[in-house]
Amino acid sequence: MTDKENLRKIAMEARHNINAEMRHVFECSIAEHFQGIIPHIQGQSIALYNAIRGEVRCDSLRDIINASGYKIGLPVVADRDEPLVFRLFQGSDKMKVGYVGIREPDETCLTILPDIVCTPLLAFDENGGRLGYGAGHYDRSFIAMREQGHSPLKIGLAFECQKFDHIPCEAHDQPLDYVITENKVYNFKR
Repeated sequence: MTDKENLRKIAMEARHNINAEMRHVFECSIAEHFQGIIPHIQGQSIALYNAIRGEVRCDSLRDIINASGYKIGLPVVADRDEPLVFRLFQGSDKMKVGYVGIREPDETCLTILPDIVCTPLLAFDENGGRLGYGAGHYDRSFIAMREQGHSPLKIGLAFECQKFDHIPCEAHDQPLDYVITENKVYNFKR
């Protein structure tokens, strides 16, 4: 088992050990921290995600973002080895079940290049290193956007138990600018 596989296993177990009551409390704290930084970040659109496998849910963030006047985008997996496509969230009636059963905006929703991308993750470290499930969707997306001259702010959403001393990073791994947990906002912006 590689270091990354071992970290994924440990992080997944730690995340799943959070009971429903504490998860709700933690997600409310994450939303409060997010609300505290939103006046200080620039942009017009924020990409969220539909949580799976115990990820931080974005329901409270969606309300905060709507109240702040930002447009909300959601990721769409076009193909396993392709960058994500972000489509404008236009309500639950414009959603379909997509890749691995994740709900995503349907083809009638406009494609956007988000200014801020909130990412799910399995683990993170003190340098903004992010460990996902290993498919590379977000890393490819950040690289593709940069090649188009667009560099969104990258914000990871996690629980404090997902923080590790060091995440092994490879050349294609894209560091985060911020991680928001129930305890604090980690600022890695370079």
